[in-house]
Amino acid sequence: MLLTYDCLLEQLIELNKEYRKEHDADKAHYDCLQFVLEFGTIHLDIGRCVGKSKFIGTHATENDLIIVPNIIHKRNYIGREIPTKAKIFSVNDIYEFTDDEFDTIYIDEPEMVFENNDIYNILKPYVNNYDQTIIMLGK
Repeated sequence: MLLTYDCLLEQLIELNKEYRKEHDADKAHYDCLQFVLEFGTIHLDIGRCVGKSKFIGTHATENDLIIVPNIIHKRNYIGREIPTKAKIFSVNDIYEFTDDEFDTIYIDEPEMVFENNDIYNILKPYVNNYDQTIIMLGK
């Protein structure tokens, strides 16, 4: 039986949440962002054209944030190929102020997002509780 990309990724997210519970005591040793990066991050790349952006668009909810590398990627989500209910920021507008709290932060093509940007500076305004999840799909 061949696992689909969506099925595999959903299982990895659930597995991460289970393993993260084992590290609740470690929260005392990490600030929120460090903990989420160390214990609450899934980073998966299995190649091109496997459905990474489509997975993000279809699974992200109004309580989630999608970070993309540029306006071209952002346009893919805004009423075009991949409709979504989530808030979407490109690296160019990532520092836009928001009071929203996000359950999951999806990063589409993280290598491109963090190419000229520090991961901590980008995520610091948006990671504000130990139960958040970061899902990085792509290189």
